[in-house]
Amino acid sequence: MEVGEVLQKGLPFPILRVMEYLSVDRTGFLWGKQYRLAGYYTMAAL
Repeated sequence: MEVGEVLQKGLPFPILRVMEYLSVDRTGFLWGKQYRLAGYYTMAAL
């Protein structure tokens, strides 16, 4: 589902933002994946 489609269906924007924030391999921010990778490499370095 694309962002525009979900907004037309009535899903609140903050919930959509959290879904994008935590998405793994979708178009969008991918910050959740970056945080997991940062944690992985930090743990490996320690």
